[in-house]
Amino acid sequence: MKIALTRHADPLLKRVLIISLFLDIFLIAGIGAVYRYLPPEVPLLYSAPWGKAQIVPRSFLFLVPAAAVFFLGCTVLIERVLTDKDTLVLKVLWGGCAFATFLGTITVMRVIFLFLW
Repeated sequence: MKIALTRHADPLLKRVLIISLFLDIFLIAGIGAVYRYLPPEVPLLYSAPWGKAQIVPRSFLFLVPAAAVFFLGCTVLIERVLTDKDTLVLKVLWGGCAFATFLGTITVMRVIFLFLW
């Protein structure tokens, strides 16, 4: 039985979906594994000014992969509407999805390694 992750025939887009899902699951599992070793507040909002504005509760680390999964779900829904109509838009959406997942993974891993090393 074959499960269609995406309707588009391009195997690259299917790989992007699988890799993004794998990274998001890996990130959620990684946060869960080190959650008790992290301090109650961690610096996550690097675009905010220095000091307390960057500090959030450690549970907010789960928002990063959750946002990536949400973006991935939106991309899949948009792809279902645009199938075979505009492949450039689909490739840009999947590229943005992969980029967001990659940057989210780097951000959370940076915060985790800040406190564990």
